[in-house]
Amino acid sequence: ILLIPHVTWTRQDDRKICTIVKNIYRSEKRIDILDVNDLGYLNIRYIISKCEMFIGGRTHSVISAYSTSVPTLALGYSIKARGIAKDLGLNAQLLFDTKLIEDDKELLRRYQYLENNKQYIRQHLNSVLPQYIENAYKAKDAIELYL
Repeated sequence: ILLIPHVTWTRQDDRKICTIVKNIYRSEKRIDILDVNDLGYLNIRYIISKCEMFIGGRTHSVISAYSTSVPTLALGYSIKARGIAKDLGLNAQLLFDTKLIEDDKELLRRYQYLENNKQYIRQHLNSVLPQYIENAYKAKDAIELYL
């Protein structure tokens, strides 16, 4: 398990929560934190693209995973997180609304869904992304007509 800090600003530093999580599981040797100090966004995106599965709490990290067809569980509560998942035709099980936690096993169930369906999810993303990207370029072209 690789914990990947995505935001490292002074007042919003993901390395702090990653350290807390690692310390909770300090006896577990399979957990590490990616040292992002000398990495740019594209380097972090590349590392995310090599993940077998991804669980992300930052919208842009989730977008990096989606856009590289990595099966992803988005931890999000925003309309953006729901909208992106819906636009990509992803099952609602792949979005965990952190503000609507119903019971302490819900996240585990969502993870199990991700793990059990990771091949299908990767295939689905591979099939929908080309049209999604093409539509984005069409929207860009339409906007440029009015600039």
